[in-house]
This record gives sequence, C-alpha cells and structure tokens, in this order.
Amino acid sequence: MTEQIARIEDGRIAEVRFMSMQDVPEHKRYMWRPFAEERETYNTLIADLVGPSEVISDDAAKRVWKAQTRDLALVKQQFRALIDDRAEDLRLKYITPGHGKAMTYREKFEQAKAVEELGEAAANALSEAERIENYPTLAASVPIEAPTLWSAAQLVIDKAEQWAGTSYFIEIKVIQGKAEIDQANTAEDVASAFAAITWSIE
Repeated sequence: MTEQIARIEDGRIAEVRFMSMQDVPEHKRYMWRPFAEERETYNTLIADLVGPSEVISDDAAKRVWKAQTRDLALVKQQFRALIDDRAEDLRLKYITPGHGKAMTYREKFEQAKAVEELGEAAANALSEAERIENYPTLAASVPIEAPTLWSAAQLVIDKAEQWAGTSYFIEIKVIQGKAEIDQANTAEDVASAFAAITWSIE
C-alpha cells in the first residue's frame, strides 16, 4: 500500500516519498517513518499558520503547522477597515458609486432646495432656458424624470430624505461596531464583535 513515508537523518526529516514501507530495503527501514502533516484549524482573519515544526518518534514523523494569533492592535485595525468596507457595500445598494456622482447628487439637492424656496408657481413659470441657466443639474430631469422643475425638486428632496434615514442606520452600525471592537480584549472577541453586526436594513 502506497503511503507517505519520511527518511530521518540526523534527527531531521531528510525527504518524504509516496511509497510503501515494504518497498524500502529491510536494512534501511530503521531510517524511515510513516509521515503525516498537521495544520491547526484557525480563523484566517485573526491568525496565521506558522511552521512547520518536526515531530519525530520511533514509529512516526510529522510536520506540524500551528496557528499564531496576530497582534491585537493589528486585528482591530483590520476589522475596523472591514466594517468600513461592509458599510460601503450596503450604501451602494441605495446609491450610485463615484466621486463625480456624489457631486452631482449634492448639486442637484442644493438646486432642489433653492427651487423649493422659490415656490411652485415661480419655478414652473421659468422658461427652459431659465431653468438650465439657474438650475442646470436639476433641469436635466425635466421632463424625463419629472414633468416640471418643481416636481423634479420634490423628487430629489424626497429621495434625499429617504437616503438620510438609510444613512443613519448604516452609520449607527459603523459607530457601534467600531466601539465594540475598540473595547475587545482579545482577537477572538474582536472577531465575535464583527460577526455580531447585522448588515441589513429592515
């Protein structure tokens, strides 16, 4: 039967082969041992495998990898970054990514608030040229997304209010999650605090 066996030389594993012990000449079998590798199970987010170390006995040889937990400060830093990444993934379910798009949202919202202050009658009395001159980003929505400049402004304001509520719940998750991580005393506690965060908005 083919198996992994190791040749021992000077108290070390000199080589490993797939072969049967019966295939080793009898006068050399004292140098060979059944061989195995052992790796500890571990959380890849908080620890690394180190090794191998060699464990040799009269009837076996193995290489062993042990899990070594990372420095607590580093683990906290990694999980704080993970929280930011998860929060951004959640935000992107509701908004379009990109710095340019964010500027567009801001401009459109500011123009919508200005139109709201102007009033419905005055806003809808503007000509197309006046709309474009004074509220260019918002005016692009007329008549595709909304029939009038006023209704376009209301649409933007309504969406902004909805997003404000969503943003609040996401930010609460970020702040609370990071606070729990900062208070954790072990890497395992950090991982547990992160796992306890629910990344959904009901």
